[in-house]
Amino acid sequence: MIKSRNTTSSTKSDTLLQLILSMSKAEKRAFSLYVNRAGNSDEILYYQVFSEVNKRKSFDDEVILRVVPGLKRSQLPNIRASLYRHILKSLRHLYDRMDIYHVLESFDFARILYDKGLYFQSLDQLQKCKDQAIELQEYFLLGNFLQFEKFIESQYITHSIGDRADNLSEQSNEIFEHIRQTTYWSNKSLQLYDWYLKYGYIKDYEEKEKLTRYFYHGMQDLDLSKAGFYERIYFHQAYMWYYYIVQDFQNYYRHCLKFVHAFEEYPQMKQVNLAIYMKAVHNICNALFFLNSYNRFREKFEQFREIKKFFKAKRSNIEGLYYLYFYLHKIDAYTMQGEFQKSWVWLPELIELLERNPYNWDQHRIIVFYYKIACLYFGGGDFDRAIDFLNLIINQKSYDIRTDIQSYARILNLISHYELGNQRLLQYQVKSVYRFLGKKEELQKVQQSIFAFLRKLPNMKLLEVRDHFKELKSDLEILQNDPIEKRFFLYLDILSWLQSKVEKRSVEEVIRGKFLEKQDDHRSN
Repeated sequence: MIKSRNTTSSTKSDTLLQLILSMSKAEKRAFSLYVNRAGNSDEILYYQVFSEVNKRKSFDDEVILRVVPGLKRSQLPNIRASLYRHILKSLRHLYDRMDIYHVLESFDFARILYDKGLYFQSLDQLQKCKDQAIELQEYFLLGNFLQFEKFIESQYITHSIGDRADNLSEQSNEIFEHIRQTTYWSNKSLQLYDWYLKYGYIKDYEEKEKLTRYFYHGMQDLDLSKAGFYERIYFHQAYMWYYYIVQDFQNYYRHCLKFVHAFEEYPQMKQVNLAIYMKAVHNICNALFFLNSYNRFREKFEQFREIKKFFKAKRSNIEGLYYLYFYLHKIDAYTMQGEFQKSWVWLPELIELLERNPYNWDQHRIIVFYYKIACLYFGGGDFDRAIDFLNLIINQKSYDIRTDIQSYARILNLISHYELGNQRLLQYQVKSVYRFLGKKEELQKVQQSIFAFLRKLPNMKLLEVRDHFKELKSDLEILQNDPIEKRFFLYLDILSWLQSKVEKRSVEEVIRGKFLEKQDDHRSN
């Protein structure tokens, strides 16, 4: 059962303010024109409220009552609701040329014609709706259109039923199968995303078995040769999530490619579903990052950047997704190249964006950014700055999001304090972090080896330290290729750090050297 939400007047004011602040200049001009069509905007109370809120960038009941002449306190709830509704109407009118709005408008025309008793005209309009919906692969809408068409024909008011009964029934069954498959695979994909948000990558073989049972339970076959666009992308998206969580990045990459190929088969969908297309290319970049394939990553990242040319009108959700993915992959590019200090030139603009958060990125995304930024500062040798961003993760009140990243953040924090020579603090924090990881069941072989090393570190003789670093590096190199243990190395390049300690070089020099060596090998082959 869906529970209704009890929305207070304060919440409604906040919601209205968010909507107004999200509007572009063009949208605000369009709203002014929309209001003026109804009469003099200066005489319309809800527009006066809009003007004041827009000017002050805040919604304070007392201020609004004072500055808007004739407005009474008892009118405020209705004014808020009216203003919110009219803004949405003006935005719908502004964007009614977009494909999906055009289809819905045509359906409204069909209903109007039916109400007027113009049944054949209504059916003609309905056929246009169906053709448009089929082109856009909007089977859920198409199902509604068919139901309405059957409703008209069932009244025998057009005297045209004949073979149409069989045809409509056959079409309905076909559309229902598309809807059923789309629903099934979209649900499967969403459930796997929920799993990932809670737990991150699998941490042991027992969890992998549990996830595999969860994924394949009630699995339905899908004939891809008959499947439509949405069935295909949700099918591949579900498999992408499964292989991503179990860290099988080759198969993850394979389904990422097929996800993008669906857009090549339905090129019109790039414009219709630009957000999903962006996500498709983003996933390929993500897969290539984990496969450490820099040249292919750079090629796909350029393809992603070209997507910005598809932007038509200012839409915060599209812009928000673009810049979310753009900065994630920009960080990945500098990380792969080992150019950490160079990233510090543009990092302030990302940090400022995160502080403002104009696109309402969720807490999970923010945490991932904090961790990646911390890694850029750590890789470049600014351990104090790295600790600043790690603390933003560690001090989170809620621990039910990405417990794996929260764990990595604590371990990287320990290493950063070691680099700064904070030995006393390190001894205390090692015990605290060990308890945290044990509670969160995040203590695998890699972590246990690191903690055993960190515990001994303060008591090691200076001449022995280098040998202990070598020993830990050898132990971890064995675990690096373990299907389960390797997840740790995806988010923390501890082997490069250990190598830097053994060779008495900076982490940046070690990672940059590995990158250049691999590029030389690539050119020679």
